[in-house]
Amino acid sequence: MRYAKKIAVPFAQWQRVRLPAEKWKNYGLTLNHLRPRNGAFVLAEGASKAYSTDNGSEYLIATQSQLVTLYPYFKRIRLLMQNRQWLLPDIMEAEDYVLPSGVRILYILTKNSLNYDENASLSGYLKKPGGYSMAVHKDRIFFAGTDGKLYWSFAYPDRGFRSTGTQESGTVDLIDQSLGAVVRVFSLGENLLLFHERGLQRLEGTADPLTFRLVRTGVEYKTIHGKSVARCGVKAWFFTDDGLYATDGFTAERVKNAAEGEIDLTASVHGSSYGGEYYAALTRRDGLRQAYCYDRVYESGRFIGLESISLACLHGVYRLKGSSVDLLEGSALPEVGTVSAKFCYDLTDVADGAGIIEALEVEGEGMYEAEVTANGITRRAKGEAGKRLALNGVLRANRVTVEIKPCGTAFALRGVVLCKRREDVYGD
Repeated sequence: MRYAKKIAVPFAQWQRVRLPAEKWKNYGLTLNHLRPRNGAFVLAEGASKAYSTDNGSEYLIATQSQLVTLYPYFKRIRLLMQNRQWLLPDIMEAEDYVLPSGVRILYILTKNSLNYDENASLSGYLKKPGGYSMAVHKDRIFFAGTDGKLYWSFAYPDRGFRSTGTQESGTVDLIDQSLGAVVRVFSLGENLLLFHERGLQRLEGTADPLTFRLVRTGVEYKTIHGKSVARCGVKAWFFTDDGLYATDGFTAERVKNAAEGEIDLTASVHGSSYGGEYYAALTRRDGLRQAYCYDRVYESGRFIGLESISLACLHGVYRLKGSSVDLLEGSALPEVGTVSAKFCYDLTDVADGAGIIEALEVEGEGMYEAEVTANGITRRAKGEAGKRLALNGVLRANRVTVEIKPCGTAFALRGVVLCKRREDVYGD
């Protein structure tokens, strides 16, 4: 008698692998001109003209009360909100202070002098030595002088730098040269921070000049971008050639998911903050100079497709482009770059093993193009959100990169579902 031989026959088992948008930050998310809103990704901000300036401005500054543009080549500074300007050589920074009486004083630091503007008349303040960076802190002006000293003034209302009295003005030598030159003086709560090229010092005892002393933190960095320093939350955020950091003046931490791999960190970075988010004008590796935002709630950096020479925040986010200073608001298509959301994850982390990917579905609204890449092979699909779309070929994969590209302004992205077929399950 012959008996039928029993064999194991492979069969396919379908699985829907869903990853909602709010979890993408854990999978190397890069957003290009998309921003999170109400649990979905939508188009990022557009720009509307707020002020006109002159061509040649290279830097936009926001003080407590002013938007200021600097023209290093033409040796000029311009107050946009008051439409006033002065000719000054070698301008480094501008800062202002609000007196209890409500009077606002604008300070302008050059390499040869410290000047102030009060009641619309620019006056010489300290003729020498001038400096590189300054800050108003604890009712005093502090600045890093070109002669290697940190200067501080009398407490307000006296704005002098005389060396008499119990609350005298004075200096301290910046003798630690191992950290490089001072690139930013910055007031952060109770602390005055001195950002050097490669490290950070903290000035202690700022209530009494007799006890002032500089303390070096234990953190060293690659080159710090001085113009990127901005207060965000209770910490100072700043870019280095190694990425984005945040510090309280005592310790520092690397900010995660900042998309450093997309940024040319050898180029200049101009930073600011608004609404609890850190903004910057920076250069991408593809050469585009554009706006950037780090969303602290979502814990992820994103690129805003707006060409930006410089960027500053005051009652909103402003960018400098040519002869125009524009307010970022609403939603619009990008001026530069593309619109996309891209992330990469291992299927074994979110699903039951590897498999063959044949289709996908985007949760949301609007038309889009999708690319799914694994092992150097890319498969594509194009269609409408909410519908299952077959890829133009299958992918046998374990680790995949997914990129979604909206095709219009009416688009919202809430999640992605990959349709996966397993072939490692056997039955009779």
